[in-house]
Amino acid sequence: MLPVLALLTASAMAAQPKPQLVVVDQAVADRFGAKSLDGSPPAFYFAGATNASMANRWVLYFKGGGWCIDDVSCADRAKTDLGSSTKLAAEFDFPHGFSSGDCATNPSFCEANRVILWYTDGGSFTGNREGGVRVGSSTIWYRGHANLRAIVDVLRADHGLGSATEVLVSGGSAGGLAAYLHADELRAMVASPRLRVFKAAPASGFFLNHTSAGGGGFVYGAQMRAVFGFMNSSAGVPAACLARVGPGRGHECITAAGVWPTMATPTFVQNSAVDSWQLGCVLTSSPTEPDAPGMRCHSLPAPWTCLSSWHACPRSPVVDAMAAYRADFLAAWRRDGASDRPGFGGFVHTCVTHVGSQGDEWDGVTIGGVPFFEAARRWWEGPSDAPAANNTHLPCELGAEAPWQCNPSCGKD
Repeated sequence: MLPVLALLTASAMAAQPKPQLVVVDQAVADRFGAKSLDGSPPAFYFAGATNASMANRWVLYFKGGGWCIDDVSCADRAKTDLGSSTKLAAEFDFPHGFSSGDCATNPSFCEANRVILWYTDGGSFTGNREGGVRVGSSTIWYRGHANLRAIVDVLRADHGLGSATEVLVSGGSAGGLAAYLHADELRAMVASPRLRVFKAAPASGFFLNHTSAGGGGFVYGAQMRAVFGFMNSSAGVPAACLARVGPGRGHECITAAGVWPTMATPTFVQNSAVDSWQLGCVLTSSPTEPDAPGMRCHSLPAPWTCLSSWHACPRSPVVDAMAAYRADFLAAWRRDGASDRPGFGGFVHTCVTHVGSQGDEWDGVTIGGVPFFEAARRWWEGPSDAPAANNTHLPCELGAEAPWQCNPSCGKD
C-alpha cells in the first residue's frame, strides 16, 4: 500500500456521501437564458466537504455522454437525461477518479466539495443560439454556455465556491473535452484573492481530428464542425483559440487539440493514445452508420472486427493503424511544445479503454511502476509551476509481434 494511504483515518476511508441533484432555480435560469435541450433548467450534483480542512477545496467534474450533431438527434437526446433535467436521478457518483468519494484512491478530493457538472445541452456547454428550434412538435434549445454560467452562479452564491482556495476542473469523455474548453474561463469565473491553486485534469477528452481508416475523410471533425455551427458555439469556446486560428477556422476550437496550445491553466492529460472510443468513432468512423444518438461510428467490418479483442489482430493493417494513431496522438499533444509547459503533465497509456479513470483503470494501470491515481495525485499536490517532465508519463510502443500490447497492466484489451 502506498504511504499516502497509511495516513488516512478510519473515517476518511469510509465511503463519502454521493453528490445530490440540484436543479437551478427557474428565476436564475431565466436571468442567464439557461435551458436544457428540452427547455428545462440546467442541473448539477453536489456533495459538500466532509472534512473542515477540505472546506475550500473543490473538484468540478464535467459529465460525459457524447454529442448530438443535428436538430433531429438533439430532439431525440432531449427526451433523455442528457437533454432534460427532469429525467435526472436524485444522486450520482463515479466509483473512481478525481470526483469519487473513494478515499482509498482519491485522497486529495474524497472529503472536498465535489460537483458533477451534468450537461443537458448536447454540446459540452458550448451552445449560444438565440431562440428555440422546432423539430416536429417539439422545441429544442442550444443554450449550453448559458447553462454553465448559471450553474457556477448558483455554486458561488449558495454553496461556497466563491470562497474556494483550491479548484480542480476535470471531466470524462465529452466532459473531458468540456474541461479543456472551459478551464481558463472557469478560472476567471471563480477568481478571488483567496484562490491559490487552479488546475485541470481532463480524462479521455483529447479527441483527434483524424482521417478515418474506414473511409469518409475527417468524419468526426465534420461532425464537431456541424455542432459548432448550428449551436452557435463561438461564444462558448476559448477566445484565445479563436484568435489563434483566425476567421473561418473557429470550429477547430471545439476540439481539445485545437484549444490545447492556448490553455493557461496547468493541465494534466489523462488519456489513452489508442482510446477505444476514438478507434471506433474517429479512426474507423463512417458518415453513414449510426451508433449512439447523433454520432456516427463504424460497425467495424473486417479486418477491424479484431479490435473487439485486439491482442489477436493481425499486424497489418489494424495494429499498424493503431501504432500510427498513437504517434499522431503524441504529436498533437506535443504540438508547439504545449506538453512541456511548467505545471503541465499527463498520464498517457496504451490500454484500449475509454474514461477508464472513472473505473478500475484508475488504480489498476501503471506506467514505469507508478499507478495512474498516484501519478495524478502527485501532480495535483505538487507546485503549479513544476517542470512538466516531473509529471509526464508516456505510453510504451506497441510490440513488434503478437499480442502487441506493451503495457502488462492493461491486461488483454
